[in-house]
Amino acid sequence: MQVFKSFFKVLRKYIGQMIMYVGILCGVMIVFINVGNTDPQNYYKDKTIKYAVSDEDGSEMSRKLMAYLSDTQQLVDGVDMDERGIQDALYNRAVDCVIRIPDGFGDAWANDTADGLLEITTIPGSQASMLFETRLDSYMNMVSLYKRAGDDVNDADKRARTALEQKAEVDMAEGKTSGHSMLYNFYNYLGWVMICVMIIGVAPVLQVYNRKKLRARIECSSYKFFRLNRELVLGMMFTGCVLSVVFIVLSRILIKYDIVSARGGMFILNMLVYACVALSLAFLVSKLTQNEQILSMCANVISLGMAFLCGIFVPREFLSDTVMAIAHFLPAYWYANATDAIDNFTSGSSVAGIFVSMGVQVLFAVLFILVGVIVDRYKTAGRAMA
Repeated sequence: MQVFKSFFKVLRKYIGQMIMYVGILCGVMIVFINVGNTDPQNYYKDKTIKYAVSDEDGSEMSRKLMAYLSDTQQLVDGVDMDERGIQDALYNRAVDCVIRIPDGFGDAWANDTADGLLEITTIPGSQASMLFETRLDSYMNMVSLYKRAGDDVNDADKRARTALEQKAEVDMAEGKTSGHSMLYNFYNYLGWVMICVMIIGVAPVLQVYNRKKLRARIECSSYKFFRLNRELVLGMMFTGCVLSVVFIVLSRILIKYDIVSARGGMFILNMLVYACVALSLAFLVSKLTQNEQILSMCANVISLGMAFLCGIFVPREFLSDTVMAIAHFLPAYWYANATDAIDNFTSGSSVAGIFVSMGVQVLFAVLFILVGVIVDRYKTAGRAMA
């Protein structure tokens, strides 16, 4: 088992790069977890806007409007209502809005000619100013509506307040705070990390055994070709198994899910199938180039390219039909397809689509191995002729 042992001696040189990508995955998941731990019932909190007001009208309608704003927003006293004082208050963020109710507003409102009379000075483009104006318009429109229906000012104000105070009750479904579970996010991003780790870690080791001088020395030794490849395959499989165990343990620590559940088991099975794809791809890349710098570039281009095209980094609903048609010819698409189906799996759901996606991944793995063997045979024949 000399080749098997030497496989891991060479692999030690690339452990640091492999750990780096595993660390990136952990960092991404920690961010997701911290964001996801927010109480879903508190995603939105109402905000009161700081404002100052000058009532130059003194009518019953203007008093109702001031009372409504005082009850629903945050009134700031002591603001000078001249031009300089208003600018200073807005600049220092003492208030977000300043409203002036001109003389004659109440009569204009009674005659349905009050549109545009209220003078509102705000911080241009601020969200607070837009929110304040929206709430003010909602109140004025509602009061005017009830006034046209025959109500007096008092009744119109009461009914408008009652209507505006009504809120829709929204309950978030337990166990999910977004479109996908946290477990899905972990295994989804694993589709990118797995390719990087295998190409950067395993492919350089295989390159060592492809070197012309080393290959010639092995061929002259008592090591048979079958024995050499068997031990290389065992080394690759052992590496893949160790990495898979590491990812399973990390997912269990970070997300704390039930590994023995049906969904957890299918996520793990899909990951193991994709690990075979990543190993076979690393085998193919090692046969195509002997340059380590090119190998690193290939790892990033292949992994990131598939991640963006196949719905790992970008949700598939945002990708065009053309991109999705191209993605069908990439293994990461079928991995992401299975991951999405597993996340939506419920008791009684069909698993046929999930296993079809896994089966296509296996076909990709076989294809990569066959192409790698053909390339290796072609290069070996070329060296023999030379």
